[in-house]
Amino acid sequence: MNRTGLIVLLPLLAAMPVAQAAVVSAAQVALLPATAEQAAGAAFSIEVFLDAADAPGSRPGLFGGEIIIDFDPQLLTYSGFTPQGPVTLFSAPVVGASGARQTVRLGFENAPELGVIGSFQFIAIGPAGSLATIGLADADDFLGSFISYVPTQQPFYPLFHGASVAIVPVPAAAWLLGSALGLLACWRRQSLAARPGRVPAAG
Repeated sequence: MNRTGLIVLLPLLAAMPVAQAAVVSAAQVALLPATAEQAAGAAFSIEVFLDAADAPGSRPGLFGGEIIIDFDPQLLTYSGFTPQGPVTLFSAPVVGASGARQTVRLGFENAPELGVIGSFQFIAIGPAGSLATIGLADADDFLGSFISYVPTQQPFYPLFHGASVAIVPVPAAAWLLGSALGLLACWRRQSLAARPGRVPAAG
């Protein structure tokens, strides 16, 4: 291929994923936290939801792809990923880093066209008042990794939506309950020690 042909072809190749994405832009992958707020120190899950209703292929179909999430490790600790239903992992979660952010990359298959792929588990370790953002993207940001398997392997290019979780103080009710239990235990010890004829424990 001569130089002129290459100059003409390169912009077309660069534009291909964008053009293809426009065709099936209604397909989506999203992170869905159970709640927008999590108490400091609490463990929680974030579901990964796939909507491939507008992706190519037969219905009912089977879909797969490889995703990567990123988050601030000073605010969240990653503690695992659990696939849901028929979904299986062809690539186990791999923890890495991108600058100051931690990443987790995994590949899945056998996903139905609409539903939860699985859930990431985290622990909120940041101070109250922090906002933890979790980014989501195709692990192959150049060619794309998402495939509709039925009847043949056809690529599609979903949109990706991350999530954010506000880290809040431990609820006042939990503090009150903890204080009440502590006072009850203290009162019980004093009550037992004050009984007539009770021999104090050695040591």
